[in-house]
Amino acid sequence: MIPLRAWYDRQAGARKRPRLEAEPRPSNDHALLRAWRQQVARRLIYIRMIHAPSDFGSVAETLDTVGGEVLSVAGWRKHQESVAAFWDRLQAELMLRLEKELPGADWGELRIYQDGMPVAGEDASRIVDEVADAGSPNYRLLRELLARGARIERTEDAGLLREEYELVRKLAAARGPVETAQAAQAYRQRGDALLRARDIFIARRIDETLKEGELGLLFIGALHRVAEYLPPDIEVLSLS
Repeated sequence: MIPLRAWYDRQAGARKRPRLEAEPRPSNDHALLRAWRQQVARRLIYIRMIHAPSDFGSVAETLDTVGGEVLSVAGWRKHQESVAAFWDRLQAELMLRLEKELPGADWGELRIYQDGMPVAGEDASRIVDEVADAGSPNYRLLRELLARGARIERTEDAGLLREEYELVRKLAAARGPVETAQAAQAYRQRGDALLRARDIFIARRIDETLKEGELGLLFIGALHRVAEYLPPDIEVLSLS
């Protein structure tokens, strides 16, 4: 495996190279579309998402409590309604886009990369089921995509996730102004560097696993900047 820093340096240099223009996309003829896809860069649909409390596992109840205290119960309820509306809208738009991007609706050609996912295969499927059953709209959408034949890839480094989880857990569980200030300071001191390290790792995983002509789908939190670390032959797409 290429060391993380060496891999990033290689990608930083590669981004200086001019990007080749692909042939114009053909009509919806599936045979022509397949042929066209072999000529273009790897493609990645980049979804900036809003997390629901149910995405955070064992700290979800604590986040609900803190959210109610900070925003008021009514304010936190309104926030949750906004998150639910976001995911309803996103799912409708995304399914339409995927049906257009996947020739013949070949869902097996779709690789999924998920914020917070440190495993792949059956282990990832079990996590998806557990979090979907807990009410996560993100993971319910993942479960539907997997049921259609999409593949989910290991996206994150488990050690980096554990470190960030501990920072978030301590911040969410802090009580009183002194403990809260200490937890917030610890998060600020490490948070930015940790987020950057995660973004570099995620970009490397996408580069290693997304093959020529394939379509990737990245679900990532709004604060992440993964796109900045992707190699230039990956075409980043959005739903807008």
